[in-house]
Amino acid sequence: MPVARPLPPASGSLAPAATSNVPLGLLVLVFVLLAARVFLAGFGLPILLGDALFFIPTAMQELLYGELSNPHLSPIQSGGGPYVWHGWLYPMALSTLAYVSQAGTTAAIQVIDALLVLAAGVLFVLKLGRAEGAGWLKCAVAVCACGFLASAAGRPEVMAQLLLVIWLVAWEPPEPGRLDVTTAVILGLIAVAQPTVAMLAAAFYATWLAHARDLRGFAAGIAAVGVVSLALAGTLTVIFFPWSLSDLLHGLIEQARSLSLRHDGDFIGTYFKNVGMPLLIVWPALALLGLAAVLARGGKPSTVLFYPLAAMSAWLVWRSGMRISYTAYNLVVFLPLLAFGLMRLASGAKPAAPVGAVLRLALPALAVLMLVAQARALAVTALSWQRGVPAAELVQSLKDDLRQGRRVAVTLNLAMADYPLSRSRALVVMPLADAKFAADADVMYLHQAFTGRQQPAELPGWTLQDNRFMPSVRLLGVPLANTPVSFEYARYVRSGPATR
Repeated sequence: MPVARPLPPASGSLAPAATSNVPLGLLVLVFVLLAARVFLAGFGLPILLGDALFFIPTAMQELLYGELSNPHLSPIQSGGGPYVWHGWLYPMALSTLAYVSQAGTTAAIQVIDALLVLAAGVLFVLKLGRAEGAGWLKCAVAVCACGFLASAAGRPEVMAQLLLVIWLVAWEPPEPGRLDVTTAVILGLIAVAQPTVAMLAAAFYATWLAHARDLRGFAAGIAAVGVVSLALAGTLTVIFFPWSLSDLLHGLIEQARSLSLRHDGDFIGTYFKNVGMPLLIVWPALALLGLAAVLARGGKPSTVLFYPLAAMSAWLVWRSGMRISYTAYNLVVFLPLLAFGLMRLASGAKPAAPVGAVLRLALPALAVLMLVAQARALAVTALSWQRGVPAAELVQSLKDDLRQGRRVAVTLNLAMADYPLSRSRALVVMPLADAKFAADADVMYLHQAFTGRQQPAELPGWTLQDNRFMPSVRLLGVPLANTPVSFEYARYVRSGPATR
């Protein structure tokens, strides 16, 4: 029977450490940064933008009409269609939780999404508080983790990161020759929530196992975990997924193929300029530094398979999380765990050790930057809520136009203010704030943040009738954002012939 090698020293691993009471300050910090988002989500804020418009309408469609589909937007086919191009657990979980709580609005779905983020934050801090390490270093890691967790709002990474944090809390090294049940179950669940994250997590786990076990132990351990996790993912899909497993596999392949053809240019510049997570590019560098320190401290890998697996993991990180800058969400879900590991590494290092010194400087510095970014995001949302257009006013204007027999075109995120209204045959839902999608509508509503403007544009064939745009969001005279994140809109009336 294969014998497990001892894990690397506790400072470089995620093994349980000596426990201590969870500092109340850490929990307060998490609630300030994340619970405020729950409150604002109750007003539908921040308004849905970008990828959230692929997933939140799917949850609403399943909740209200029992169809796991997005009738408005799909990345693999023209218009909407069946939800067969991504992991299904996230929209189905949102729908189920909304049904159980008897909530039937988009804002309620957003609240549930924010609560899942908050749950991940609380669990992370409970684990963090019981680990060894200085209080100030734990606060820095908690701030960073909150920023990472909140950045996933409206995407399946919300579910994937919650599962990863549960793994962090629950995982313990299995007995020699025993199945790592925790990892197998978590990987299976992540596979039906976010397949790309599951692929990366499996690669990271295999790389770790190749360092911690001998060849026989590695082969048996990775095979057992792989079989159980795949069986679990397949069984859950057959039982709960409303479309066929074949449809899902074809959709995932088509989505992966379309992404593989993308080339978005300068990814390094984007990582440096990321507004929500400044200097995101630094975290992969810290991961490499930490890995080098753990390898140096833990001795040689137990099998030569470690090196090709590490190279494969690096290639997957590049291919699925860095080559196209916006896919960084595939990596960000792992960063709370990385920050936790780096904190343990910094705490266990000797005061004069170069790696420990770098980490003790880098983690607080990055935390300060991320705290400013999170405070800015919360301030923009709160000020938009205070000064912006309420969703009820927008919905009333849309209903007035429809009652007068007008055919109305509206951007998808504005239509989500009243989801049943978005299914009206007299309403043309526009995927982008572009008049060419208005078809033969008589009236058109464009969302301000969708247009990226402070003033509505002059559009050929349309007359601006209602300007509900806001100027830039300012706090004490300091501009925080070019546009608000509430329901500001410009209402146009057709003045020329409709074009198709």
